[in-house]
Amino acid sequence: MRPWILVILTAAPVSAACGGTPNQQEQQAGQAMAASRLRHHVEVLAHDSLGGRGTGQSGYLGAARYAAQVMEQTGLEPAFRDHEGGPTYLQQVPLVRCDFSDRDAVALRIAQADTTVEQGESGFTTFHPGPATRRVRDAPLVFAGYGLRAPEQGWDDFAGLELEGRAVVLLAGLPGAGEIRSLPGRVRRSFSDRDEAARDAIAYAIEHGAAAILIVPDRLLLGRWDDIPTQRAMPRAAEYSEGIMGAPALPIPVILLRPPLVEFLFRGSRYDPMGRTGEYRTFQLAGALASVNMETSCETIGAPNVVGVIHGTDSDLRSEYIVVSAHLDGLGERGGAIYNGANDDASGSAAALEIGKELAQYPPERSVVVALFTGEELGHIGSVYFVDHPPFALARIVANLNLEHYGRLERGNRCDALGPPELVEVLERNLGDVDLELVPSPSAIRGADQYTFFLREIPALNIGCGPFDDYHTPRDDANRIDYDLLERNTRLAYRFVRDLASRD
Repeated sequence: MRPWILVILTAAPVSAACGGTPNQQEQQAGQAMAASRLRHHVEVLAHDSLGGRGTGQSGYLGAARYAAQVMEQTGLEPAFRDHEGGPTYLQQVPLVRCDFSDRDAVALRIAQADTTVEQGESGFTTFHPGPATRRVRDAPLVFAGYGLRAPEQGWDDFAGLELEGRAVVLLAGLPGAGEIRSLPGRVRRSFSDRDEAARDAIAYAIEHGAAAILIVPDRLLLGRWDDIPTQRAMPRAAEYSEGIMGAPALPIPVILLRPPLVEFLFRGSRYDPMGRTGEYRTFQLAGALASVNMETSCETIGAPNVVGVIHGTDSDLRSEYIVVSAHLDGLGERGGAIYNGANDDASGSAAALEIGKELAQYPPERSVVVALFTGEELGHIGSVYFVDHPPFALARIVANLNLEHYGRLERGNRCDALGPPELVEVLERNLGDVDLELVPSPSAIRGADQYTFFLREIPALNIGCGPFDDYHTPRDDANRIDYDLLERNTRLAYRFVRDLASRD
């Protein structure tokens, strides 16, 4: 954490809503923050007509236009300039969607068995094509296990392996407790998120010249196998960034191996990668070669972030920014069903818009940014692009508050505050009439857009009320939101932001 942030976080005044005599501004803001407006935002954003707000789909662009219109009507200033130099709320995030043919695109040749395996039910599936045109000829296969690297703690799955020009075989997921007896507990504890571990392993392989990545599925990936054709057609970031947690515009192809082929490749090995049993070690697979001859057709698509600014009133502090964020995108339409994403995350987007409205009427001393991100469901693409291309110096961002799963409670009155203790403390002192059990979880920082800020050493807090039965299903509709809860949660976030944005 930046040393000077501690001064802001610990010395900020207690909100009037938490005791004392409320000032006129906070009284008016508290009275004005109505559940009816929050309901309206959610019902618009989670309406069937927007088709689930899938990144790159037409419904997402409708949601972005709506959010920008709300920001304009409620007094937020545009954060960016368009290509003609005019002010705009829309930060265009470069995304591409690529299509490619399965036929004869990729082949794995098992030289010692004089066998060539092509895509299909018993072979493999191409998940990510890499660049528009990709040629790999007879790349040897090297098995790197889980690709875990903690050399300072005496563990490196890549140690001694030649990666240049190789097809690197990686295990999906993370090792279970006791699975690798030689893996020190301290190393195991340093890896807790499967997506981050995969991102780091793939980034390392790319950095060291790998020609392709071959993934051995685990139980979780096999359970999602039917969605893979849909997932691979999803938009990708046009720019490769290690901060993106999903499958971005990788410069090499990613291929998912089917269990029969895995068993064939590892036949005779003392390690069973499907069962995750046996002698865990990394090695080159003798006699196995990968070739890729793939043509892809890519198109640029639009799915902007929507960003507005409330400029602070203090001449010294207005150059410091608090970012209030939520993700505007959803899962879109899949298999003929619309995934409207009312609580994931139209609820957080509605709260952020309402907080922006009130702060625009009564600006605090520091400036506040309201950012609704695209592509969160695809790997935090929008938030990564925002911090890589901010409208002002990144060092001016004092803190980030992210709102997700904000309108439903299915665990009593429990909500999670994921972030550093200093920010959780500010949140707790602003609870006021919000009857919630806030559970601080500073270690569970991954999984939402605040993680992007965390990676840039910016203090970041996510408030969310946890998992709910309709998560990532077509049943996550506007009529299932608890709007009284959403209003109380929004008041809490408003007080928190005003507290942080006030003079020390």
